[in-house]
Amino acid sequence: MNVKFNYCEYQLIFQLEETLSSLEQKIINSGAKRVGEISQEEEFWISAEEDLKNPSQMLRIRNEEGNLSYLSVIKNKKSEETELFYQLTQNTLMKNSQVEESLKNCKRVAKFHKNRIVFLKDTIQVNLERISIPQLGSFINFTFSSEEDFSTVQDLISSLDINIKTVLQYGYYEYIVERMGFLKKFYHFFYDFLGNTAFGISAAVLSILGLMIGVYAALSTKVAIITSIISLALADSLADTYALYSQKKMRGASTLKALKFGFSNFFSRFLLTSSFILPILFLDKILGIVINLIFGFTILIILNLLISIYQESNKIKSLLKSLTFSVIVLFSSYFAGTLINMLF
Repeated sequence: MNVKFNYCEYQLIFQLEETLSSLEQKIINSGAKRVGEISQEEEFWISAEEDLKNPSQMLRIRNEEGNLSYLSVIKNKKSEETELFYQLTQNTLMKNSQVEESLKNCKRVAKFHKNRIVFLKDTIQVNLERISIPQLGSFINFTFSSEEDFSTVQDLISSLDINIKTVLQYGYYEYIVERMGFLKKFYHFFYDFLGNTAFGISAAVLSILGLMIGVYAALSTKVAIITSIISLALADSLADTYALYSQKKMRGASTLKALKFGFSNFFSRFLLTSSFILPILFLDKILGIVINLIFGFTILIILNLLISIYQESNKIKSLLKSLTFSVIVLFSSYFAGTLINMLF
């Protein structure tokens, strides 16, 4: 890869055996200053020809604001003096279009979200990190810019009572690859897909159900319900498509790629929304509405259940929140439609 790197850094990553809060106090007591807290999304890639479990190097993508991303090349090393494994990371800030070009002959291995609490002690950056999606635990990351800092970092590790046996020999890459079995990979892929569509699917289903109930309460005719669904399917899908197209363009994607993404969203959203017409069209009005309600709630339940499984969050709470909000939307729509029918 012909890339000019802006800077290099070294990283030592350990899996934590204690809570973040207790270790946070230890770090502050050591004289470090708490800088802040951030959330990051990272992707790991390797060359398409390399072995998944033993690549010579990994590529890491960390998205930034605007149409920029950090592209990092990570190599694993072992310190002869300290016997600790560490990662040498070369970083450069690039436009997203340049990143896409650099990844043409590569394959993505993992994508995850993490929360990071940042501390600074002299020239050493100490990060308390939790991989939240998927939930893979808590870690401490020591980042420094020179091999001369190794002894200082080792003293800091000792003062914090970090078990050196918990060091991740190959950083997050191997740790995530080893722990993502078939089901995790499936949920990972599905969650990644839902990252761009979950909001659209939920919004489409709730919009259609709310509109259907509202129009039924106000006019109670098949023609009115079918017309409103078609109108919403077209208007809402087109508006959402334009918004996604604009978002992709702002992030540096080519016009062709932005158009493909926008129109694939349009057709999927339009087909999903239009499918609610069929029960109303071919069945009794009340029966059609009941079937649409069952169909819509089934989609919402499956969607929230899959997300909660991947995030390893409380499934019951997640479903109750979604269903409660959906019921509120439907009752509000019915009340509004009934009120309009009474007034006009």
